[in-house]
Amino acid sequence: QWQMIGQNGEPRWWPGGSPERFVCPHIPAWHHYLAGRMASVVAQIEASAVYFDEHGFCDKGKSCYSTSHGHSPGAAPIQGEIAMVKEARRHFDAAGLREMIFYLEEAPPDVLAPYYAAASCYTFTHADPNLSPLKLNLFRFAFPDIRLWDMLSIGIHPRVLSMEDFRLSLWHGNAVWLKGHSDTWYGDDVLSFLRRSREVLHKYAAAFNGKADPVAETPHPAVFVNRFSGGGQTVYTLFNSSYRTVRFPFHGREQKLGPREVDVIPSDQ
Repeated sequence: QWQMIGQNGEPRWWPGGSPERFVCPHIPAWHHYLAGRMASVVAQIEASAVYFDEHGFCDKGKSCYSTSHGHSPGAAPIQGEIAMVKEARRHFDAAGLREMIFYLEEAPPDVLAPYYAAASCYTFTHADPNLSPLKLNLFRFAFPDIRLWDMLSIGIHPRVLSMEDFRLSLWHGNAVWLKGHSDTWYGDDVLSFLRRSREVLHKYAAAFNGKADPVAETPHPAVFVNRFSGGGQTVYTLFNSSYRTVRFPFHGREQKLGPREVDVIPSDQ
């Protein structure tokens, strides 16, 4: 009864013969049931965060065309997802779990942003380099309170991942969502970069959790700069968009940045 109905009038299932069904996001009974189950499980396992699978996309493919769910046919999922997360928050508050973190699968539309603390993000897999060579994600700067994990690959199968995307993710001040087996899916260069990135993100966590600004002023025509500031910390992320090593002054020091490389520079350097 709660299953989402597609535009063709048929119930929606995960493709490929999977038994996973899509549930309409607008049904209050579904909100109450799922929120109650989440709060119950969290109380048992003492989790710190709850993930809302597939919330955040809010595209037409997630619309429900049922005529018996109490919504207009073709209703987009946004209002249903808001109602769901509000109901979940009520359940967790009632259970004394007011600090529970909610995160979702995709960086959401602006109206959903206030309800979540973090999100996975598909910018790198969907960005068109011809339109955005640096795959600049303005959501990161418009909503810095929502921390993003960049999805650098889609699906469940091993794929060649771009080293440059890992660099651009750090340039955004984001974390990376890693899938698969790190010892076999990723080479030493990627793993070494990820370890260094993790140290930087933790060391300057206050800055990366604070205000985020794409900086218009640049020390070199090929170098693009972001600034992150908070908790008494300020760091700059620099990316060399050219295919040659560049040298330039930055904050009173001479800097060198290799082709398509990224660097993180604290304000005291």
